[in-house]
Amino acid sequence: MKYKNINWKQAFEKAKSILLIILITAGIAFYAGIQYQTNKSAEIDGKIKQATSQSKQ
Repeated sequence: MKYKNINWKQAFEKAKSILLIILITAGIAFYAGIQYQTNKSAEIDGKIKQATSQSKQ
C-alpha cells in the first residue's frame, strides 16, 4: 500500500483561503444584521410614536 505524500504548504494555503472567505462573509453578514436591526428599530419606534400620539388625541 502506497501512501500519498501530503503537500502541507498547499493544504495550508487552501485552508487559509477558505478561512479568509469565511471571515469576510461573517463580517458582511454581521454588518448587514446590524443594519437590519437598526432599520427595524426605527420602524418600530415610528409605529409606537404614531400609536401614542393617536391615543393622546
